[in-house]
Parts: sequence; structure tokens; C-alpha cells
Amino acid sequence: MTTLDTTSHNFTFETFTFGDISNSYLFDVAIINENDIWAVGEIRIADTSATGYTKYNAVHWDGNEWTLHRIMFYTICGQQHRSAYPAISVVAFSENDVWIAMYGNQVARLNDTTQIGTYCIPISVRKMWGTDSQNLYAVGVNGQIAHRNNIGWHVIESRTDVDFLDVWGTPDGNIVWVSGRDLNKTVLIKIEDQDANIVFEEHYPWQIQKGKISGGISSIWTDNENYLYATTPINVYRCLSNTNGEGKEIYPYEDYLYGGTIRIRGTGVNNIFTSGSNSSILHYNGYSWKRYEQFYDVNTYLYSSDTKGNLFVAVGDKLENILYYKAIIIVGKK
Repeated sequence: MTTLDTTSHNFTFETFTFGDISNSYLFDVAIINENDIWAVGEIRIADTSATGYTKYNAVHWDGNEWTLHRIMFYTICGQQHRSAYPAISVVAFSENDVWIAMYGNQVARLNDTTQIGTYCIPISVRKMWGTDSQNLYAVGVNGQIAHRNNIGWHVIESRTDVDFLDVWGTPDGNIVWVSGRDLNKTVLIKIEDQDANIVFEEHYPWQIQKGKISGGISSIWTDNENYLYATTPINVYRCLSNTNGEGKEIYPYEDYLYGGTIRIRGTGVNNIFTSGSNSSILHYNGYSWKRYEQFYDVNTYLYSSDTKGNLFVAVGDKLENILYYKAIIIVGKK
């Protein structure tokens, strides 16, 4: 009996670049639908101003073209001066409810493309996730976690000082996972009923151990309460929700994910993407893996990605020449 692939690996890709002076980069992306996509970071466009360029920190796809935007954040919370400081994370619940975090302690809220609020929050953000605007999580440096409900933002104690890199939860928000790593430690946090517990902590993360998460955890993803997918620069692991670090290796090759993975995202267990350094993009359809080798480039770094329906988008930066990096977006459609 022959086992058939559960979903197709056939995607058609298109690449876009941004920035024409100094360094530009994109750190995160959120898909609302194929005609509504946000990516955030910093993009510098040359002009005749005193500095010689204008800084943008977001770019939006409306189905026809990408448009640059300046999301404004306070220079100092509580004061009036604002500027388009670099953005690090974006979450989009609908076209009228988009949240963008700066590389720091502020979050902006957008209705369509109009900024309707800027909020100072009690942590320095690196990644956000939520089910809606009344159940929004932000994680950051030194083990910081904050949660927004209908009252406002409050801190959740994580009991670790590791820098967090990713946060993801079940569709109903009952379980939220947080992961992070540094050179000497990696952690996996499980949040239930607003209580965060360390379920896995490894002080020698680069020691390869069969049947156990090995390598610092780069990213996590799930779509149900039974399983969690965790990726490291070594492998992708399918873990039970009661894991204490145990996980089944599902990537069959010994090439360390074709250069190392930074983000894992999916729409189901038969449609999972990883992306990362060397512009590596890999697709798992529940049975087999596909490496899109046309993108392999040691000078391109993909910091984040998102997938929805038949669409996949990855963002990062690409070394244009010895002088500067351009921001890059890779869009795949099935």
C-alpha cells in the first residue's frame, strides 16, 4: 500500500524587496487574507530630507501593491514626541483590529490602516499572540510576559530570565505556550488560567538527545490541545501537551533544517512551514518534507513567517551589497 501526500508541496512564489539606503529589515508578518497582509520592521527610503532618508516601520499589502507606513511610537512614554521607531511584532485579528509592537515597551493599534491608539506596556516586547484584542499576550526579554484583557495589561510571572522568542496558543486560548533560549539555556513555558509554569528547562541545550527537544527552542506552534510542535536549529519535534521536554523528531534529514530554523507556523498537522537562516523554507505535509532550494542564500535571513489558507509569507533581510541590507518578503501561493 502506498501512502499519499496529505497536501501538496506545490507553491508559486514571488519575492519583494524594500529599502534603498542604509539597512532595512522586516521582523514579523501577519496574514489577514490574501488581500490584507502586514509586515513590520524598519525600511529606509532615500529622499531629499536633512537625513537623506525617511524611516518606515510597516508595509501593507492590499491585494494590488505594497504600501509603506509609519506607525508612531512615543520617544518616552508619558511625553508627546513620537516617531516611527523600528517595529518587532504584529498580530492581526481582522482588517479593523491590528496590533503592532515596537522594539521596546509600546504597542500600537490600527483600524484598517489608521492608527487609533498607542499603549505603553510593562515589558519590552519581542513577540505577540492572541485570540482577540481582549486576550492578547506579549513576551520579551529577561523572561517577561504580559497579558491584555478587557481591563488592561498585567504582568505574568515566568520564573525565568531567558529571553523569549515566540508565543503561541490553542485556538480557544486555554493553553498558551512560550519559548526562549540563550547561549546556555532554553525553556518552554505553559500558561493555563493565567498561571505560567516551566515544563522544560535545559542548561545544555546543544547536546543532542534522542526523543527529547535538543538545541535551543527557536519557535513553537499548535492548533489543538493535544500536541505542540517545537523547532530548534537541530530538528522539529512533535510533543504531547503534557511534555516535559520529550518530543518525536519529525524532520528526517541530518542537514540541520537546511541552515537552521527560526520560525514554525502551520494551518494544520498536514501543512506546516519552517523558515530561517540561509533563507531556508521547508514545508511538511504530514507525510513528507519539501525544501524550496531555490531560496537558499547565505546572505538572506528570514526572521519570521505566517501562513493562512493557501498562502505563506516569510520576511527578513537580504544583503544587497557590502554596504547595506534590503528588507525582503517572500510570498507563496498554492
